[in-house]
Amino acid sequence: MRSAGGVDQQILTTQDLFTRGYTHAAIRRAVAKGTLVRLRRGRYRRARPSDTLPIPQWPDGEAELRHRYLLRAALPFAPGTVASHHSAAILHGLPMPNRILGKVSMLRPGSGQGTCTSTRQLRRAALPASDIVEIGGIPATSLPRTVIDVARTLPFADAVPVVDAALHAAPSPDLLRSTLLAQLAHRQSGNAAARRAVLFADSRAESPGESRCRAAFELAGLPIPELQFEITNAEGEFVARTDFRWPGLPLVGEYDGMVKYRGDGAGSALWDEKRREDRIRELGWDMVRFIHTDLADLGRLRARLQQAFQRTSGRRAG
Repeated sequence: MRSAGGVDQQILTTQDLFTRGYTHAAIRRAVAKGTLVRLRRGRYRRARPSDTLPIPQWPDGEAELRHRYLLRAALPFAPGTVASHHSAAILHGLPMPNRILGKVSMLRPGSGQGTCTSTRQLRRAALPASDIVEIGGIPATSLPRTVIDVARTLPFADAVPVVDAALHAAPSPDLLRSTLLAQLAHRQSGNAAARRAVLFADSRAESPGESRCRAAFELAGLPIPELQFEITNAEGEFVARTDFRWPGLPLVGEYDGMVKYRGDGAGSALWDEKRREDRIRELGWDMVRFIHTDLADLGRLRARLQQAFQRTSGRRAG
């Protein structure tokens, strides 16, 4: 991902374009042609290769990078205004669903209705100085405030990866969890949803995909597996570590992100993964694998795992 400074240098103002020989008409033609992209009035960026691709084909990190463009283009913020919710989450390096990154989220102290346009959403709420930080020159809500704000407003399946990631990166996950729960001491809309996500979150989760998988198990009413389970052979030698293991059953699970199966090394990665799975199965373990599309149908997910539970019931690994 590009640094904030790199993004900042690639944003062109109308005046920048004038110094490069553009006229107002030329700017309009470039936007219509797609060689320039208008971020807001008077702010533009050059076209990127992904501009011609559908969102599912964007490279990893592209949606986050585009959101940083929007944030930088929105500067300077009005006095007292900070990046919040999903915008602050991007600045803190927390995972966000791509579908909500087309607008900048901002927060201003006060009460009453906020405003929403095609490019930004402004909310009003209490905003003590202790909840404000600066990240790369952009004022934003602090990490605990950001995590709670998104956990209050996002669905459970999207909130869990955020809290998991924050806990995973924290020097003391227990301390951060206590801090997050303390933010919920005062009655506010969304507190129940946020508390559920914070209490369910697990610092051992190592990727947003694993977190979404575990959230889907919870929503489907399935048993929650152990995380980062290590498999050893009869001599006690390490064989593999799996994302999930269901207690009492010789059943492990893996969430497969597509990153490791892309590019020049895709064939080698597939072969290595097959050999790894063969070693696991040779020791008597059954395995179920998941990709992101498996999480969309909770009924099918439930049926699939229940079949795996029945298949492995009464068996022992080793």
